[in-house]
Amino acid sequence: MPRRSKSARLWLRPEAKKNGKLYRRATWLVIDGGRHFATGCLAHEIAKAERKLAEHVARKYQPSRKERDIELIDVADVLAIYLDDTGPRQASRKKFEARIGRLNDYWGGKKLAEVTGETCRDYVRRRGTGGGARRDLEDLRAAIEHHAKEGLHRGLVRVTLPPKGAARDRWLTRDELAAVLWACWRYREVQTGAPRQPQG
Repeated sequence: MPRRSKSARLWLRPEAKKNGKLYRRATWLVIDGGRHFATGCLAHEIAKAERKLAEHVARKYQPSRKERDIELIDVADVLAIYLDDTGPRQASRKKFEARIGRLNDYWGGKKLAEVTGETCRDYVRRRGTGGGARRDLEDLRAAIEHHAKEGLHRGLVRVTLPPKGAARDRWLTRDELAAVLWACWRYREVQTGAPRQPQG
């Protein structure tokens, strides 16, 4: 019976000496499928090497793009597909990735069938801010809709959004804005440095 291949792991390659002189320092390598991948991390850089291993595994993993039932699909896979397919079109990629990251922190261990009104309300409670949670859940809804449009799941999944915040009922008038700007200008912080030396 053939041996099962081990999953990707870190290995500390020992330092090497020749004629009493060090010619290779101890470094961390990722071993995956019998191949070695350099991390560029020395023996004392364990945390950095672990991040490199995580990046290696993430690059290697590709979520399934076959139609399946919602009880079998990880929400993390839905989010990953949405990130891959729509990330380049986002106006602010950094904010988009932050929202996807927050969603993945909560939904990552759950199946698509577990996206219910109850779990959405629990997400809002954990997030703490109604407006921020609503924006995150809008991305989750968009990710699920994208997944469905790609023909990757059967079944209906609904994301329950918290109510919208109250609309702004008034704006500053021109005079109020001018007064605020004048106050800021008058009381602005004055930067001081070392006294200038007289020219002479």
